[in-house]
Amino acid sequence: MTQTTQATQPQRGIQMSESALKHVMMLREQQGKDLCLRVGVRGGGCSG
Repeated sequence: MTQTTQATQPQRGIQMSESALKHVMMLREQQGKDLCLRVGVRGGGCSG
């Protein structure tokens, strides 16, 4: 008997808090369904 298993891909994406998600959904309703979310990273903190 041959058993086939599929390798699972690591999940990619971003995590956001419940309140951040609610805010994005509110903006989406106000500004339309074509609203995009831009995410960036800024240097700083202890070593920057």
